[in-house]
Amino acid sequence: MLFRMLVVCQVVEQQFEIREKVRHICEPKSRFYLLTQQHDWLNQVPWGNGTIWKAYRKGFHALAGAPFRRILLHFGRQLNQSGNWGVVPIDGNIYKSNDWARTVANVFMQGYNDNPAHQVAEIAISTSTSNYPWTCENSAPNNVSTNWYLSGYSWGGLLNSLNSYPRVIIRGGNDVESWTDEPIFGNWEACGAGVLRWYDGYEAATTKRIFDFGNNPYAEDNVQWTERQAWLVAFGRTPARVYPQIYCNGSSWAPSWVTMRTHFGMRFDGVTSENGQSQICGSNYSLSWQASWNALNSALVNAGYTSNTLLGNAIEFYVPGR
Repeated sequence: MLFRMLVVCQVVEQQFEIREKVRHICEPKSRFYLLTQQHDWLNQVPWGNGTIWKAYRKGFHALAGAPFRRILLHFGRQLNQSGNWGVVPIDGNIYKSNDWARTVANVFMQGYNDNPAHQVAEIAISTSTSNYPWTCENSAPNNVSTNWYLSGYSWGGLLNSLNSYPRVIIRGGNDVESWTDEPIFGNWEACGAGVLRWYDGYEAATTKRIFDFGNNPYAEDNVQWTERQAWLVAFGRTPARVYPQIYCNGSSWAPSWVTMRTHFGMRFDGVTSENGQSQICGSNYSLSWQASWNALNSALVNAGYTSNTLLGNAIEFYVPGR
């Protein structure tokens, strides 16, 4: 799904297998920013008696709640143009260089850091696996496009090149999905073999933690993904943590993630919710963040994981242009 509202509710665990500290349901406190080409964050906006970059103002006024503070900046998919890696914001096909993404990220983090009311936050510089049309067939893992590895390496390098700020912990982020339901991609899909190569490149470039805030790709497409591949990018790889998309009720949503936990062992650091923003669940609108939370928690309880409370951060969707 190309547009989403992200809600993150922290799981506090003693051990990831089963035992978890019981807490109450979380409240929305933080934000998910979807960068678009129509609203360039390097445009000048009013600031005091003068102007400032929009990215700085957004960072300075960003909401980040306690005790868990997490903010995602989503730059869209990656693209190599004439040997130079960059991004394509979600709402169009205009290429933006990694230098542009680096400047936006640095300016946003500077703004966040300069607000004396802010406490330390994890800020995840994020992309997605919707990297059409790179070669990707799970049945031929040795033949996937080299762009998968190179793009992961590029993203890790981008994170390493960012400035440091006392109130910011830099993380990575990836909206990992198969993209089988996106008509603009035709028959193309992001396969597990290709995405694992992305993670190979990412880990070769950086050790920074990365958040997967996508759907369960194995539940979407069990031909181009194995369940183990989906688990690896969600939790099995060393830097990986997951906030599964729980947009609707149904077996491919919360229950599929709980089945993955049963098979492999993992923890959920939160949930991703559209918070009722689109009519993607058949004739129904997507779940509210509370309903998304309850759907995953109920599925965990039904599977015998009885002390699951997804506590902490909620990431509120930023509407472009506001």
